[in-house]
Amino acid sequence: WMKLRVFTAILIPLAAAALYYATPNFDHLPPSIRPHRPLPILAINAIGGLFARLGVLRLPDVDAILASACAAAALPENAPCVFDEPDDRHPVWRDGLRALLASYAADARLTALGTFIARGQAEQWLKTRARLLHAYAALPAGALAAEMIAAPIVIVGMPRTGTTFLHNLLKQDPALRAPMQWELVEPLPAAGATLGAAHVAALQAQLDQYTQLLPGIEEIHPMEATMAEEDVVTFSHEFSSILFWAAYNVSSYAAWVLRRPDHAHAMRWHRKLLQFLQRRARLDVERHVRERNLRAQDAVAPPPPPRWVLKTPWYLAILDDLVAEYPDALVVHTHRAPAAAIASGASVHAKTYGAASDHVDLRALGADQAAYYEEYVRRGLASRRRWKRDGGGRHRAADVQLAELKRDPIGAVRRVYADLGLALSDDAERAMRRWLETRQVRHGGHRWSLGDFGLSADEVHARPVFREYCGEFGVEGCGGG
Repeated sequence: WMKLRVFTAILIPLAAAALYYATPNFDHLPPSIRPHRPLPILAINAIGGLFARLGVLRLPDVDAILASACAAAALPENAPCVFDEPDDRHPVWRDGLRALLASYAADARLTALGTFIARGQAEQWLKTRARLLHAYAALPAGALAAEMIAAPIVIVGMPRTGTTFLHNLLKQDPALRAPMQWELVEPLPAAGATLGAAHVAALQAQLDQYTQLLPGIEEIHPMEATMAEEDVVTFSHEFSSILFWAAYNVSSYAAWVLRRPDHAHAMRWHRKLLQFLQRRARLDVERHVRERNLRAQDAVAPPPPPRWVLKTPWYLAILDDLVAEYPDALVVHTHRAPAAAIASGASVHAKTYGAASDHVDLRALGADQAAYYEEYVRRGLASRRRWKRDGGGRHRAADVQLAELKRDPIGAVRRVYADLGLALSDDAERAMRRWLETRQVRHGGHRWSLGDFGLSADEVHARPVFREYCGEFGVEGCGGG
């Protein structure tokens, strides 16, 4: 007992001191974006910080994370764990993984909990990659190539311009089909497990755990396993995705992604995943139709696969890669005053960075956001002008303002369909109206101030690229103020 008393007398003050010094000061941050730090998280970060200083807790190297991802993939017994596609002599994903791990270490200033989260997410994408490549290899020759991805609708635009709202709204059309969050994050379960409600529920539980670290995130960017998900998640399998920059301050990695001369490798991976998902859904529908025909007097033919509706703001920066892979894509370009979009985007990043780091520099974040939005717009503007100059009709595009989506979402959708040469059915409109009543996705559901990030609307809109963009597309709200 004496030894226990001595040990306790020493340990309790040390633990209290560790918690005191590990408690960050967030008084400089607006209340809505201050990181959530209840006592359990403070304790994890305090104890983990001690282990980190001792060299016990650290990010894995490439070989270590590949080994742990193979174990997590839980492939069938004796199946090889493969991450490289056949005949890929220089897999870009390996360069991306190395750049990401280096940026975690150099830029992100992760807490102990942040280290666990970052490692777990990297393992998730590798696990999914290994399972998909195993599934692809087991298919009959040419099975994926036989799945035609015909004229997908692709929503592009700066972040925080209504792309998520519009994506989930269009998803209600029975003639359209969006990839769901669970299909992009973990489309296949472990060997021996069943693909079904339990698999989706497990992924929803993981999302719920993450959102608990970010109180209020649902108002900013809702996350549900069965919601439409954006393609930047698919690009994470290739480690060529701006998604990582949305969760961590990995500035050198984001610069690496932006510097890449092309993203054809990521678009090829994207097509294969869509083909895989489409094939699986088509075979399931055909099975149900066969079973129905056995019971019924008359026989019906299975319907054709619905048209894909896709989205990610990142497409604005790689429009040429997009139409190189999908020449018949129908593009919907969303618009918002750049100053408002930047402020909203910066507030989202400030919120998400705080889940994994105690260091959130609002002015640096504002400067980074403005620079990246500027590059997105510069590239997107160049592509749209080139399309117009090269014949206009070759790449069909529709434009929609966020303000219009807010005022009259159904009217905006009708006009977008007309501009794309599509018919909006009565069933589709009714489904969209029902979904709007649920308010599952809100646009502009949080407050922010551009001045918090060291920027002003006048300064942002005076930048030549933004000035040209506002004039080219008649964007509302670009007058400063």
